[in-house]
Order: sequence, then structure tokens, then C-alpha cells
Amino acid sequence: MVPALPAALVLVLAQLAPPPALVPVRTPTPPSIDGALSDPVWALAAATSAFTQQFPVEGAAPSERTTLRVLARVGRRARHGHPRFPLRA
Repeated sequence: MVPALPAALVLVLAQLAPPPALVPVRTPTPPSIDGALSDPVWALAAATSAFTQQFPVEGAAPSERTTLRVLARVGRRARHGHPRFPLRA
């Protein structure tokens, strides 16, 4: 078993490392947003599992694996009945 690093050392190391970055991927078709990620387009998405926990030890390795996937698709539908006050994003 590998001994755990002291919390203070974990915090210092976390501050020295550059934050992870994701570049959203533009896809030819929009993904199915159903919570299952079974749509093949999700396989094209930029993904990361580079997360740390906040509790009980901030900055420590997570106890459960989480993966974030990002696609360059944004949808917005808005209706506004006041033309003098346009919607702003």
C-alpha cells in the first residue's frame, strides 16, 4: 500500500501543475442528450478524468472516477415579447 501524501503537499503540487484544458470538438450532427452517452458522436468528444476531490482532503485523488465530455454544440431557443429590450447572451 502506498502511503498518502500530506494534505499540504497535495495542495502545493496541485497549484504547480497547469490546469487541464479541453478543446471542444465540433461534430457533423448534434448528440442525443439522453443521459446515456450511447450516441456514437460522444466518442468524438474531448474528454478528461483529471479531477480532484474537495472533501475530505482537498486536492486528493478522487474516490470515484468521473469523466467529462465536451462537444462544440450549443442550442438556445428564446422567445421575447418586448422588441425594445432584446435578449442578450
